[in-house]
Amino acid sequence: MTKTVVITGSGRGLGLAMARVFRSKGFNVVVSDFNETNLNNGVKELNDMNGLFNGVTGVKADVTSVEDLEHL
Repeated sequence: MTKTVVITGSGRGLGLAMARVFRSKGFNVVVSDFNETNLNNGVKELNDMNGLFNGVTGVKADVTSVEDLEHL
């Protein structure tokens, strides 16, 4: 069974580093960031890892917004 992890603030920095580790362990990863450019770059990087072209979902979200969190 494949597991899924959701990481907020994961378009860059520590969040993206954590997403890399989970991807390398075979997890599906949902990354989120309020900055769309960072989010898209993070999703592309994670999709390019080790030939793994699926299992990554990007969601633009601001964790200070209840609506965005519900969507996430």
